[in-house]
Amino acid sequence: MRELQVVMSDDLIFAQTGERVPAEETVVIALDGKTRELDLTADNAKAVRETLLPFLRAGHAPGQNMPSDNSRGSTPTPSLILSRARQKAIRDWADSRGLRSADGKRPIWRTESGGYYYPHRLMKMYEAYLAAQARETDDDLLPAREAEPRYP
Repeated sequence: MRELQVVMSDDLIFAQTGERVPAEETVVIALDGKTRELDLTADNAKAVRETLLPFLRAGHAPGQNMPSDNSRGSTPTPSLILSRARQKAIRDWADSRGLRSADGKRPIWRTESGGYYYPHRLMKMYEAYLAAQARETDDDLLPAREAEPRYP
């Protein structure tokens, strides 16, 4: 019967001296898109953590724009609110006119995966609709003009 035994050596000590000292834990580090696993003794693992601690405290989790103690990240900006309102208005307008995709199964502004998109044709139709509404509103605001007499 064969038996395979894996023995971890401290990577830092081996890199510096060539000596194989048994490692007690593995520390995973990622920097500049590169991830490394370091097999280290308890003392070297502690040194790595103490060295990186100020940087870890100052940083934030991936995908967050600001440190986690800032509450501003959860509040939508005014431009985002306006953008969402415009998108909803376009969707409502398209739905009220029964605009459908080529297969006729879903609204033209929905993808098969459930996402939203706004094709150029739909945007042009909506802009034309808004322009027509603006013209109607402008006509209502103008005073009625009397018929001008015609002279021969």
